[in-house]
This record gives sequence, C-alpha cells and structure tokens, in this order.
Amino acid sequence: MTLRKVSLCIVILLVIWNCLKYEGHREFLNGFFEELMSAEESSIHLRRKRETSSNSTEYEFQAVISVSNLEQFQSILNTLSFPLLINATGEITSINTTTVCSPNITANITGYQCTCEESFAWSYNKCIDYEACDAIVGDTCGCINGLPADGQYCQLKTSNPVPVEYDIDFNLLLPVSSLPPNFIDLFRNYVGNLSFPKTITQSLIIEDLNFTTWCYPNSTGGMQCQCEDHFGWSCEKCGLYGACSNVTSQACGCIKGLPPDGEFCEPSASVAPCPTPPPAPVDF
Repeated sequence: MTLRKVSLCIVILLVIWNCLKYEGHREFLNGFFEELMSAEESSIHLRRKRETSSNSTEYEFQAVISVSNLEQFQSILNTLSFPLLINATGEITSINTTTVCSPNITANITGYQCTCEESFAWSYNKCIDYEACDAIVGDTCGCINGLPADGQYCQLKTSNPVPVEYDIDFNLLLPVSSLPPNFIDLFRNYVGNLSFPKTITQSLIIEDLNFTTWCYPNSTGGMQCQCEDHFGWSCEKCGLYGACSNVTSQACGCIKGLPPDGEFCEPSASVAPCPTPPPAPVDF
C-alpha cells in the first residue's frame, strides 16, 4: 500500500477528524465508534494482540495515513487523552506514530525517505535492502531511502538486545613467491600483538583471534600443514594424510596434505585422544 493510494478507513484518522469537527462532543464520538464497530463490513485492519484477562481482548491497529501537515497531525495526537472510550466495552489505550515517509528530493533522487520516530527503528535487513540514510547502530537505523514494498514500518527498539557469538574461520591464500622467508614469524607476531576485544562497529566486536594453521609446499610437490602452539590435528587426520611430526597420545602437529573439507588444526584441549591400539598377540 502506498501513501498516495490509501483507500481504507483509518481509525486514527477518523478519531482526529471527529475531534476537530466535534471538539468537546465525546458522546458523538462514542456513538460514532459504536456504529463503526457494529457495521457488517469493517474497513479497519486489525489483529488480535493478546488476551488481557478472562473476558477482554487487546487488539493492535496498524494504519497508514497521508497528511500534508505533519506538525499539525502530531499536535492533534498530543492533545488526545487516554484511555479514549469508544463504548461501554471498548477503549483506545494508546496511539503511537512510528514512521514518517516523505518524497526524497535530495540529490534529485526519486522515491521516498522513511524516518522512524523516537523509540522506533528499522531492522538491520531493511537498513541494508533500502540503504540507510543515517548510521547503522546496534543492527538498526533510523532512516531508509525507500518505501518497503511489504508494508513494514519501524519497530519498537529493544532496550537490551541479546548478543550473539560466532566462530568464523578464515582461509588466507597467498602466493609463496611473493612472501619473505620469515613471513610466518612476521604474521605470528602481528596477530600476537593485537589487543582484544576490538570494536569494528558499535554492533560488531571481535573478542579474540587465533592463528591456528599454516600450509606450504613440501619437497615432493604436495602440501604440508603445520599447527601452531596449543593446536593439533586429530589422530584421524594424522593417519589419513600421514604425520610429518611425532604423533602423541592425542594428536600430531603436522600432516602431509591439505584437507579438502577446509578443516583447520583444533585446540589441543578439544582433540579427542587417539584410540588405544589392541595388545600384541603373545605366543605360548
């Protein structure tokens, strides 16, 4: 639904219109809503929000309104007092404006720019899909360059967003011919000197970074993959590719091959112990 093609009767707009035309006539307003709610075909879009008690139900109305004077519209809303009685069994408990969309005339751009009201924000996906026109903070933004086709509007901000942790593996491929002989030492020192946590954006923080595995061509034309300290290959990988270092009871630190599944060396503490070989047969 676009702002220029609003054909439904909007509850908020009707309330304002009646307040302006019949200011002080609460009885008329109540009667108007009684008639509206008893109509066989209602043009009001609503959905059940939750059961508030054993004999009452709360509904949430969602409305799109086209106005030419935004400040006057907001001042009218500010004069309303709640709860606003409709009849003996119904009342409006609150009205919130969440989103303001206006033609985008900056930089000769054709379309809309939609800005959130205070305490509301666009989701991260909307900020990316429609290009945020302000900073993305905490995975939300307050303005997008477009009118969402799905009719979505700004959502109430959450005061305490729950952080989510991810483990990300990086596979860095570099041509050996372009690297200095001591590249591994240089890279190892660089990673070791980084301080954490490191803030990338207000909503993205790197907690830690570990250099675990480095692979290089060996003398036979294949690859050899070496683990850093405190990391190791599982016994399965050591047996499958062949160990180029001593195999302990838990793992090996180097294998003669590059695993095609993109697996890296694992933390030594999490590598499963190697299975105990069966005892050698004894001749009597």
